[in-house]
Amino acid sequence: MSNKSKDQQKKDRKNEEKKRTDYTDKKLGGPDRPSV
Repeated sequence: MSNKSKDQQKKDRKNEEKKRTDYTDKKLGGPDRPSV
């Protein structure tokens, strides 16, 4: 895994953050949001 270039690592991290943000957005503001 350490043979990944720094650029690729940065890209992966960005993708992870985006996925997490998308998931959070869906959870908080999605159409299937539970009424709290």
